Parts: sequence; C-alpha cells; structure tokens
Amino acid sequence: MPTTITNLEINDEEPKSFLKGLPLNGTLIIGQEQDALSGSFSKSEILRGRIAQVNIWSRLLNQTEIISFSDCRTYLNFGYPEPDGGKNENCAGLFVRNPTWYDWACDDRRVSCAVCQRVPGRFMRLRGLCFASAEESIFELSGYVNKEAYFFGYCGWIIHRMEANHEWLIYDAVLGQSVALVQVSNKKKFPIGRNKWVLLRNQCGFVKGTSILLSLSSCSDDEFSCDSGQCLPFKFACNGVSDCRDGSDEFSCNVVLRAQDENSVVRPPSLEKITSIPTYIKTSVEVQRLTNINPSDSYIELEMVLHFTWDDFRLTFRNLQDQIEFNRLTSEEEAYVWKPTLIFYSAYNGEVSVLSSEVHVSKLGTGMLSDFNSVERASLFNRGSGLLVNTQHVSGKFACVFDVFRYPFDAHRCELLVRLGFSSERLVTFTNDRLSLVYTGANKLKEFNVQNMTAIASSVNFRNSSNTELKVKKIIGNHRLSN
Repeated sequence: MPTTITNLEINDEEPKSFLKGLPLNGTLIIGQEQDALSGSFSKSEILRGRIAQVNIWSRLLNQTEIISFSDCRTYLNFGYPEPDGGKNENCAGLFVRNPTWYDWACDDRRVSCAVCQRVPGRFMRLRGLCFASAEESIFELSGYVNKEAYFFGYCGWIIHRMEANHEWLIYDAVLGQSVALVQVSNKKKFPIGRNKWVLLRNQCGFVKGTSILLSLSSCSDDEFSCDSGQCLPFKFACNGVSDCRDGSDEFSCNVVLRAQDENSVVRPPSLEKITSIPTYIKTSVEVQRLTNINPSDSYIELEMVLHFTWDDFRLTFRNLQDQIEFNRLTSEEEAYVWKPTLIFYSAYNGEVSVLSSEVHVSKLGTGMLSDFNSVERASLFNRGSGLLVNTQHVSGKFACVFDVFRYPFDAHRCELLVRLGFSSERLVTFTNDRLSLVYTGANKLKEFNVQNMTAIASSVNFRNSSNTELKVKKIIGNHRLSN
C-alpha cells in the first residue's frame, strides 16, 4: 500500500501547516518508523523503494485528495461532450479558453504544446519559408557553435555561423540536412534582417541552388520589419517619412495587389460581374476659376478639378493609411487598374489639357495581417475595403453660344459636356444622386458675372450606344448691369 506523507513541520510545539513557511534546513525520511520521538530505527521496519513523485503543497490536503493520490487516480477534466472519439482518438489536448481537455486523433497533424504559461519576451522569427505553423518559425539565442552564438529553433532547426568564414547556415537537426547558406559582410555581423539565402536542398517548391529572400528579426506579428531587422509599428510603414534607419519602410509601397486575372482589371468592373448592375461613379466637380470669356469667338476658358470615385471589387490592397494622400497609386499601378476614360465633347478646337491626374485609395475597412511566412509583412485589405479615387486637374477652352441680341440684358448659358468614352451606360454610368458641384472662383469678373452653375447627369446616344453624359451648366450675365 503506497504511503502518503502530509507536509507538516515537526518541532517541540503543536504540528502546524507550513503555510507560514517551510524551513529548508530539515531532512525528510521516507519509509521509517520511529518508536519514539528522536528514537532509533528498526531495520525490519524499513520500506525500500524509490521516490516516484514529490509534491510540496501550500496547504493541508483533505482526505479525498489523499485517497486520490494513494489510488494513483488521474485528474482529467474533460469538457462535455469530450472525450467523444472512443478508441479512434487516443491523444489529448487542452483548450485554452476553459481550460478543459479534449481528445483527438494522433495522426492529425497539429502542434500541441505543454500546459504552460508563455514567458514574456521577444523571439527571433524566420520568415520566407513554408512553415506549417508559426511556432516553427521561432528561434532564440541558445549556447555556442564554433565558439559563436547560434539560434535554436523550437522545432529542431539551428542557425549558426560557419567556422573560419563569414557564412551562416540554416541546419535541419531533425533530418540532419543543411537547408540554406548566406554570406555576411564581416565576421561580427549576424544575419539579422532581410538577406538572400542560397538553398542547399529542395525547399518550399524551390530547387537546390535557388537564391531566396529570408527575414530573421525579432519583430512581432503587429510590427513592420525594416531591411536591417529594426522593428516599427505598422502605421509608420509607407507614410511618406523614412522611419527605418535604412529608409526601407518607404520601399515597395504599392497599395494594390494584382488580381489573378491581370487582363481583367483593365476592363470595367461590371464586365466581371454576373449581374447587370453597372459601375456607378460618384463625381465631384470643383470649378476653380473662369480665366477667359470670349463672346466674339464663342468660348469660355476655365480650370476645374474632377473627382471620380468607384469600387473595383476585383482589387485587394495593402498597408492602407487613414489619410488618403498616403495611399497614392504609382504610375505602374495606374496603368494596371481600370479608371474611367473621359471625352470632353464640348472642347473648343480640342484645346483641353489634363494638368495632373492621380489615383488614390480611400480606406474603408480594417486590414488583416498577411501570412506569418511572408517576408514583407503587410496589412492586407480584402475586396470592398477601399474605394478608388481619380483626381484630374483640367484646363481648357469650351464652346459657348452667346446671345448678344438682348444686350445689355443678355444672359448666356454655357454647357460643358463630359462623356465616358469606350464604355456603355450599362457598364459604367454617372448618377445624379452621386453628383456634386462647387464653384470656388470669383462671381464678379471683368465684364461678366457668374449667376448660376449646376451639374446634371443624363443619358445620351453616343456612338450607337447608350452613354452617360455629365453636363455642367453655367449662366453668365453681363456684368455691366450690376455693381
């Protein structure tokens, strides 16, 4: 019968629980019986054996607990309906949320950890390979190889310096194989940050001898890793300011991720939809100034800024900032995405110039971190998490019919016509409920005054196809009649 010893402090006084403190200067004698306090022992009463388990408790154990220990009863707190696998699920895991046990099939590939508490600290993470779990990418400094500190992986990989040169090796200690090699600039340099490694075996779909980019840094999942290995919060990546010491946070700041079907993006989004709903374009017109009014040649000259906003459900985005000015597309990205083509139908002798054109992304949703294996960790935004905004600064001459027969009571109605080129109305359209206009110039000009200015969207027949027309109407009166 196993003997259970309760933990008591024995002295000249009454026995006490060691809740008040267990002195570490005593001797625990197991399997002996003293006939009297401080008496001798009898050889015939010695229990010979080995200690199988030693527990030190901060309280006295109750009778039920003592019986459970003596019966070697196992404590397994399964949460209902677990265990539910019968003889087919012979491994067990622990739910973190409860915590309770559950059973699962032992051939099910999953990473199970011991029941423990994670010690706060920063680990090194190797990114750029194809680990099945994030735990496999974790490394920490542990001991020495070739008289140099090395990185020990949680799943049996080692990163260490090669003896007598400037090379570092990734070694798979489980299979006993070399994985990849990198050369650093000097012997004192560690392979921290992003570096090109040469594969020494086939790995992750790459053949032996391929050079791949890997990152080794202490950056956590919610941090951006600079090329040097420096870590920054994601909000500092691609914000127009070089926050990394090497400036790498402003490299590769493209915001649009290419779709699988690259050719489809240069077509209107509606062509990719199953439904017949067109792409609606929200339009904002800002007429900044009327620079010239010429009744004799029947034209007006002006500058305006056009803002077109639409959704392209085919696109996903990365590292979007709250401020739209930080989410500008590069020229390469602009050539890749679809944007509306404009025809200034009322241009005077074709004299219209687009002074500038930019495309930005207006952030709508919340991003999600890219895969833990990704070297360039990014905040990814799914489809529908951003709107494309095309801003065009336009200057030009536009035809206008001047009615001078009522002079000096003349009022002239000029119309600026903008049509969507190369797109049918069933694919792309302006709508009045998404149309606004503002005039920010002077109302009183040298010879005329601006009485009214409006914008309206209407359907027209253009090139044998139904098309949407944006019409900006201006009513200009003779300024000589007003003070």
